[in-house]
Amino acid sequence: MSSRGRRALLLGDAIVCPVRLDEPTRQSIGDVDPDLARRVRERLFRELEDEATLGSGAHFPERFERVLAGQARRWFT
Repeated sequence: MSSRGRRALLLGDAIVCPVRLDEPTRQSIGDVDPDLARRVRERLFRELEDEATLGSGAHFPERFERVLAGQARRWFT
């Protein structure tokens, strides 16, 4: 979703928990193609590092957050 220069990404099952920020190569049962799943997560993390982009996962606490870039990524409310 996007509006007025801001956007929200609904992550669904692409990123099932914030642990993926620390362990992006960790696989889940839904990763039918693990290499593709890892590449998609990396792309989503890069997009979520944009200050104008928020994300929310289906399996996360019910809120929108963004990712702070750096050596150790983390969710930021």
